[in-house]
Amino acid sequence: MLDTPTYNGCSTVADSLWGATPMISMAVDRMCSRMGASVLNAGGCQDLVTHTLEQYEELAVELAKDSKKLWKIREQLEEARDISPLFNTKKWVRDFEQCLEMAWSRYEQGQAPDDIGVEASTPFKLDLLGKGEEDVGEGKDKKRLLTVDN
Repeated sequence: MLDTPTYNGCSTVADSLWGATPMISMAVDRMCSRMGASVLNAGGCQDLVTHTLEQYEELAVELAKDSKKLWKIREQLEEARDISPLFNTKKWVRDFEQCLEMAWSRYEQGQAPDDIGVEASTPFKLDLLGKGEEDVGEGKDKKRLLTVDN
């Protein structure tokens, strides 16, 4: 599938990955042009993110011409669906609940709104294009922030 370069999909990209359908996206300068890349990165599909029209076209043609590679990517996406942080709803709910508890605690203590964060997994990476890169897997070395506006 090809994600439109100027206004990317978001839930469409997530649905595509859930269905083990690779989607190529191009991340450019506006937020609406980076949503697809954000979802692909969360799903471990950094190899499907491009940054120029030339890269976008080259990758699309490469995958269109190589059905075996495309099928291998589909198989990897299907297997990763059960381990990808993108689809770990229970963890997302726990993290969100923890953020709400932290915000409520700040409120009860009379503190001003501020950024709150929970431990996040390290980036999840699949080797979709066979470049020999290792999966990053899960860990806890970064903070994910939830910004609370005044």
